[in-house]
Amino acid sequence: VELRNDTALSAKYEFILPAEDDPIRKKAEVMVGSGDVKERKGIVGARSTQRLKITLTAKNTGNVHLPLFVRILGSERAPHHIAISAKVTGPKIDVQPKALEFGSIEVLNETVKPIVIVNDSPIPATFTARLASTLKKDHKEGGNPPF
Repeated sequence: VELRNDTALSAKYEFILPAEDDPIRKKAEVMVGSGDVKERKGIVGARSTQRLKITLTAKNTGNVHLPLFVRILGSERAPHHIAISAKVTGPKIDVQPKALEFGSIEVLNETVKPIVIVNDSPIPATFTARLASTLKKDHKEGGNPPF
């Protein structure tokens, strides 16, 4: 965000964020400034420009719409409105290996092959495992005696 002051006097500003108990805070957090420097309040010098970084941290997937306001202290005008929106995607999941090859195995002996599911995102990921089989049953009844 760029704050520009075209006047001959310095201007104090303040960013107004959603309240702590606002339901939108369950979907996303917004931070003004970068790193450890939180710049919710500051001064724009006379005839100068101040650039500020806005960081959005989403907590869930889906659409996020978040209001942000900038108030100029001493001004009688309403705070400036900045509409923040994002389409949040995720989580990022990786499954290894991509295929399991059991090779030759004996009947009725359990053979185990591990898989690893990695959630490389800050939000929980739910998953369902299904067995896809290419085996087909051509007969409705039948039997084979053991050897």
